[in-house]
Amino acid sequence: QESIDPIWAEKQENQYRQLFSSQDKLRNFALRDTRCRTTQCEVTFSISSPEQSFQLMQTISNELQGSEILVATDATQGISKLYISNQKGFEPH
Repeated sequence: QESIDPIWAEKQENQYRQLFSSQDKLRNFALRDTRCRTTQCEVTFSISSPEQSFQLMQTISNELQGSEILVATDATQGISKLYISNQKGFEPH
């Protein structure tokens, strides 16, 4: 529901795409989509199991220290969505 800051959002989306393609530890995870707004991003990955989702969360947490990260996994659809805040925390809706 957050409005879009097109400059910040595009910069963050590109930064996440580059991070996930350039870091050896993150190459094992299949990035599907990255969508950012003004202070938060939704990054979607394909997963093969809940364990892989847990590994993804651990790896991302180490790479993005200082960011607040929430994860939502839907194993039946084979996806994990990471919600990443840019150090301001998540706004209640």
